[in-house]
Parts: sequence; structure tokens; C-alpha cells
Amino acid sequence: LAAVLVPVVLAFAVAPGAGWNALQRWAAPVAGIPRYTFIALENVPAQLVVPHGEPFELVAKVNYRSFWKPASASGRFELQTKLSAPVKNGSVKLTIPGQTQNGSLRVRLGDATHTIAVKPLHRPALKQLAANVTLPDYLQYPPTNQVVQNATLPVLEGSRVTLNGTATRPLASAEVTVDKTEPVSLLLSGEKFNSGSLKLDASSQATFDWRDEFGLKPVAPWLLALRPTKDGAPRVDLGDLPLELSILETDVLPLKFAASDDFGVREGAVGTEIVASLDPTNTPAISQFKKSAAGAQERRFTNTFLFSPTVLRIPADSVVEVKGLATDFLPGREPAESATHRINIVSLSKHAELVRQQLDALFAQVEEVTRKEEAIAAATRELMGLPEDKLKSEEAGKKAGEQAEEQARNAAQLDRIAQQGQDIVREAMRNPTLTQQTLREWTQNLAQMKSLAQGEMKDAQQSLQKAQESSSPQERAEEATKARDAEEKALDKLQALQKKMNDGLDNLQALTLSQRLKKLSESEKGLGEQLGKVVGETIGLLPRELPERFKKINTSLAGDQGGVKAEAEKVVAEMSRFFDRTQRENYGEVAKEMKQVNTTAELDRVRGLIDANISMDAMGNLATWTKRFADWSKKLEPPEEESQGGEGQGQPKEDKWLKMLMAAIRLRAGEARVLQQTTLLDEEKARHPRFAEAASKVAEQQRALRGDLTKLQMSNDLEPAREFLLNTQDGMRDAESALFDKLTGEPAQKPENDALLHLTDLINLINEQAKRQKSSSQQQQQQAQAEAEMMMQMAQQEQQVGMKPGQQPGQNANGGTTDKASPGTTGDARGAEAAARRMGKGSGVTRPVPAEFREALEQFFKAVEAKP
Repeated sequence: LAAVLVPVVLAFAVAPGAGWNALQRWAAPVAGIPRYTFIALENVPAQLVVPHGEPFELVAKVNYRSFWKPASASGRFELQTKLSAPVKNGSVKLTIPGQTQNGSLRVRLGDATHTIAVKPLHRPALKQLAANVTLPDYLQYPPTNQVVQNATLPVLEGSRVTLNGTATRPLASAEVTVDKTEPVSLLLSGEKFNSGSLKLDASSQATFDWRDEFGLKPVAPWLLALRPTKDGAPRVDLGDLPLELSILETDVLPLKFAASDDFGVREGAVGTEIVASLDPTNTPAISQFKKSAAGAQERRFTNTFLFSPTVLRIPADSVVEVKGLATDFLPGREPAESATHRINIVSLSKHAELVRQQLDALFAQVEEVTRKEEAIAAATRELMGLPEDKLKSEEAGKKAGEQAEEQARNAAQLDRIAQQGQDIVREAMRNPTLTQQTLREWTQNLAQMKSLAQGEMKDAQQSLQKAQESSSPQERAEEATKARDAEEKALDKLQALQKKMNDGLDNLQALTLSQRLKKLSESEKGLGEQLGKVVGETIGLLPRELPERFKKINTSLAGDQGGVKAEAEKVVAEMSRFFDRTQRENYGEVAKEMKQVNTTAELDRVRGLIDANISMDAMGNLATWTKRFADWSKKLEPPEEESQGGEGQGQPKEDKWLKMLMAAIRLRAGEARVLQQTTLLDEEKARHPRFAEAASKVAEQQRALRGDLTKLQMSNDLEPAREFLLNTQDGMRDAESALFDKLTGEPAQKPENDALLHLTDLINLINEQAKRQKSSSQQQQQQAQAEAEMMMQMAQQEQQVGMKPGQQPGQNANGGTTDKASPGTTGDARGAEAAARRMGKGSGVTRPVPAEFREALEQFFKAVEAKP
């Protein structure tokens, strides 16, 4: 007992607290009473959550309970290097290196020791920030959510924004400071926070800061730049429409409109303005076509608007500027505009002359092919004339190979000419003044070119190749002989083709001269009518006394009369040359009469009368010249094509089918244009100030087509075609009647669609029949098949011109429906797709005039605009 009590007594004497603690622990060893220490470390946590991988500090308050006062404390994390820190001002601060794994930190100061559980955690980060955006009311948008991807949030000016964030762990607090305002506490829910509604009218910066449930904060506050943006104007264009192009006065041009806006297009439109015309006061019957978007959120809006000079009552030889217009929902904004496109409205006579010029250029290319073929044939004859020892030489083989290559190039050139000619003839098919016989003859010429290139010229090339490869002089001579025979056949056919093309060009020039005189008559008549509109207000006034408006009108009309004079001068000169070359009497007579009446000088005198405002005298002269030109045009009109039922009794049947195929293709293209014009008229009838006049004009076009169909019926003796022609006649007649009654809806469009359907079925029937026909010779059969194939290609391309307008491009657009089943015929399925079986929305596929026409037309219209 004494051994136990002695230490206790000593402890009481030295440190009463330590003695008392020792006595308690002795008396109750299982009570868990902590051991008394002479030094106490206070504010030491049992667990410490620290940033992952970052150095951290432990700060403890030191309480010395006796005379023993150690000067430094030590610490060790697991088995790492021991650390020490001095005691200063009653506390000790240990700095521990960054840790990445959980562990224990043991701290000792004198007899005081503590073990702290250390838990490294990554700092709380922003997992996601989303913005709930309420756009301005005028946009009619519901609130939208968007994820903030970077430190900048662009938002439409005037919007309200609520920022919703998600951190990587539950938060204890969070706040946002916008620019230099006081911090605002954010609404918290676990790891989520909400900023409340913020209105943005100017650029600002939001600073976010937060602390998680363990007391950890991000390394730095998160900055977000809020950038209000302006509501930009829509972007609008007219698709692949060239900036300048030319169309016929009877054409229907699809304008493929597309507009886009960041928030929504409200309305799309196409505006039209006549910038050059024979009538300086003329304006389109409808200056703007409009279409509203289906809803407020349609960011991309497309539509195909139809442009028809006939419906808009725009005369030939006018220049029209069109541009796309688009509006969005921003109040008071002016419509956004596309680039301005210029459309030259070409008269049928001018177009026919351009077609003739292009075919004339084609003829020159064929002449060049013929000259090359003559040179190749001469070289082949030279090769055949070589003695046997030279004929078997390597040099002779090389020469044969060179001739084979030259023959291949010449054949390829002829094939390219045929393809180029096909584009010209397809262009010519759009012009109703060019006769079916003319187009058929040129199609036959082109088919013969292809047949030559792939027949005799190819045979000659292959024989020359074999001659090159042969080592025997006898075989080489035989192959050279075959090549020579094929080349001579090709030459004979090329020369015959040249003669036929030359005759065709003469006939075409004769036709165009007649049409140009007719156009001059129409121009003089139009000028007289324009003078008649203003003569009541200008009669008796000197030019200097005229109001400015009438001065401009008189100047413009005098300039147009100068254009008539210049064209008449060209016609007289061309007609004289034509008569000298062909000796056609009626052309000589007209040329002589035009010279006798001093046409050029008299027309210039009329121009002077207009310029001097001697209007009544000018109108009388214009009426005289209107009649003269019309009479001369009639004298030059070619005789109508034979249309009696007994025509061509000995004509091969396949030739009859092909003639009907050409007629049916042209009829279908014309009927498709009538349908497009009818559809456009019906859509715009409420806004069309000259609706009745335009409907009558379309009705006249329908009547003209029905007249062509009647001629085709009268000349037809092909039984399978009778029903199709009869049904087409019924449809055209009903449509014509409806149009003359000013009915442009279903009463007109349904029969027009029916007529298109029957014509398409007829074309497929003819195509199939033409393939089945057996000719007396294989060559004739091949020629007929080539001609039929060429016509079908032109038909398919012609079908692409113009579709019914609508918002979704890509569908057939002849419009209308029918419950009549198609006859069980076969043929090119692509042909049937142009039929009006489905009412769809247009694709807006624009087929401009070929480049060679466009260039000539552009020069023509530039000259028109440059006139004084």
C-alpha cells in the first residue's frame, strides 16, 4: 500500500490536478477517464476535411498547466516525414503537404498527443449551369432552357434569365454578385442553386461563389459574362436564280424563296418592278407576292413563287427586277431584302432568231467535223497506198494508231455537238412559233449525228486500231480498207447532213424573218396605243412646254421607235441577202417593197414626230406601219404543215409515232404552263387588278393548245392514240371554257390536270410503241430509237420547268387529283411523274436559258437600256 500511496502523495505535492486525475483513474480503472497532461492542445478536431492534393494547416491553442513549457510541437501524417512548428503567442500552426488519400495525423506537444482523421476531398465545383430564358413577348416563344457551355451567355436583349446551377456536392451557402451590386444569396436545394429572375438590357458580369457542407470553397469564384444581343434581321435569298437571266413571254419561272431568322420568319415575299419596257408607265399587275409562315417559331421558311409575264401582264422586251423580302416579329422592322435579280422578258420572235443563230453556229461545227473526217479519210487512203514492205513497218502501224485516235476525237466531237444541239432544240421547244416540223427535222439531224459518231466513225476507229495492232501487211491492208469504207460512208452522211441542216437553217431564217416583221408590227401598234393614252394631255404643246412626266414618256417612246427603225434596217439587209442566196420570190418582193417605201428613213421620221410631240401625225404613221409590217409578215409566212388524215399513206409507222411524240411533248409542256398560270391567277385573284384580262389571256393560250391538238387528231391514223387524244381534247375544252368564264379554281385546274395526265400516258405509250416498231432496215430502226430516246430526254428535262408553289420543296407540282386509273402501259416511268396525279408543293427547280442564249440576250437587253 505504501508503494502505491507514495507516488500519489508526491503527485499531489507537485501538481494537484495530476494527482487527483491519477487517484480517480486508480479508483475506477474502467471508467475511461482521460489521462491528465501538463500541456493541453485545444480546438483540435477529431476529423479534418481538406482540399484534395493541396497543403493544409492545423492551428491549435496551447495551454501550459505547469512549469513545463515545450517550445515546439510535432506532427506526422501516417508514415510521412515528421513535421514541427514553434509555439507562438499561445498557439501552434502545423502546415501539412497536400494529401490524396484518407489517413491519420498525429500531433504531439510535450505530453499532449492528438490523432486526427484527415479526409482529402476535391473542392466543390460547378457541374452544370443552365439558363432558363424568357424571350421578349413579341416573339411569342415559351421559356427555353439552354446549357451554359463557357463563360459567356449571349441572350436576346430584353429577355429575363434565371440561372440554375448544380454543384458536385450539397452546398451550405451560395451567392451571386452582378457587376458591383451587393451579393445576393441564392436559393439552395442540396447541390442545386437558383438565381431568381434577372432582366438583361446591357452587358454585365455575374460572379458566383459557394461553400459546401464541409466548408470547402472553389479555388476562385465562377465568372459568367452576360451579353445581350440584338434581334438580327432575317437572311433571304432566291436560291440558285442567276442575278440576270432571260425567259420567254409565255414562260412560268419558279422563284425558289428561302429565308431564315434566329427566332422566326413572319412573312416571305417576292417584289417585282419593271425597270425597262415599251410602256414607260407600265407596272406589274401584282407588285408583290406574299406568304405567311405557318407559325411564330419557323426559323427557316421556304416557298416557291411563280413568276409569269402573262399573268402579271408584263409585255415582251421588258426588264423586270425581282428580289426576295422577309420580315420577322420585331415590331417596326423594315423587310430584309435579297440581292436584286434582273429578268429579261424575251419576245417569241427574238427568241426564235437566237435559236436560229445557235443552230447556225452548230452547223459551222459540223462543217469542221466534216473537214477533219475528209483529212482522216485522205490519210487512210495514203496508208492503203503504201507498198507492202512499208505497210508492215512500225512507222505504218504508228500512223494507223494516230489516225484511230484522231477518228475517236472527231467522233467524240460530233457526239458533243449533238448534245449541245439537244439543249438548243429543247430550248426551241418552248417557243410555240417554231413549227413542229422544224423541231422534228432538227431532232432527226441530232439523232443522225449520234448515230454517225457511234456507228461508221466508231467502226473506222476500231478498224484503224486493228490495223495498228496487226503485224501482217495483208491484215493491215484489209483493216485499212474497212476503215476507208466506213470513213467514206461517214463522209457521205456528213455531207448529206450538212445539206439538210443548211436547208433547215434557210427555212428557219425564213420563219424568223416573218416573225420579226410581225413583232415590228406589234411594236408599232403598241407605240401608237401608248401615244393614244397621253395625247389628250399633250396635244398642242411644244416639247419644252411638256410637264416633266410627259417629257420622259415621249423621250422613251421616241427611243423605242428608234429601236424599231434599227431592227427594220437589219431585217431589210438580212432579207436581201437571204433572197440572193435562196432566190425565194416572196422574200425578194418584200425586200424590194421595203426599200421602195424607204422604210428606214420613214421610221426615223416617225421617231422625230414623237420627239417633237406631233402626236396625232405620229399615231397615223404608226398605224400605217403597223399594217405594212403585218402584210409583209403574212407574205413570208411558211405554208402550214399538212394535217389531213390521208397524210403520209406510205409513211413508215415508226415515223408517225415519232412525229406524234414530238407534238405530245410540246402539248404537255404548254399545258403545264397553262396550269401554272391558272394556279397563280387563282391564288392572286383577290389582289389582281386585271384579273379578267389575265384570265382571258390564259384562256387564249389554252385555245391555241387545243387548236394544235385538233390538228394532231385530224392527222392521226394510229388507233392506240385515239382515246388519249380524245380525252385530252375534253380536258382542254373544259379548261378553256372555265377560263373564259373567269373560273380559275377547280373548274379549270381539274381538267387541266386531266389533260396533263392523258398526255403523259400518251407519251409513254408512244415511247413504248416506238421501241417495238420493226423497220425495214436495222439502220432505220436504230435511227428511230435514237430519235425517240432524244425526245424523251428533252421531255423529262422540260418537265422540270416550274412547279406549283408551296412551302415544302421537292414534290411534283402539276397539282390536282384524279380518280381515273392509268392505262396499263409501260415505258419510261420517269415520264409519268410529270402527270398531275398528285397535288404537291413545288421544288422551285429553276431552269434558266442556256449560257449561249443568256449571253446573247444580256447583250440585247443592255443595248435596249443604253438607247437614248
